[in-house]
Amino acid sequence: MPTHLFTLRSGLLVVLFVLFTVFYGLVMVVLWNASKEIIGFRYLLSSAVADILCMVQYGLLDGIAILTKSPLVGLYMDWVWFACCFHLPLIACFISL
Repeated sequence: MPTHLFTLRSGLLVVLFVLFTVFYGLVMVVLWNASKEIIGFRYLLSSAVADILCMVQYGLLDGIAILTKSPLVGLYMDWVWFACCFHLPLIACFISL
């Protein structure tokens, strides 16, 4: 593939990351305010944080990895993937306490 397509692809990933992070920020503000009345919204709020971490991993860092071709970014992405996998069991454990 030509390099300008790689640049376009990585730039689009970064732009989509910024756009949807702003939208998720608005959702998190609403969930934070609603969690004072309904406790179940706390779980949705933690899920929104996990979604933002996944967007960082698969949107922002993929865009950076495409541009820089850095092995350190790949190592970090593997670590965040495992952290996202253990998020739901950890939250379920704390809710059951």
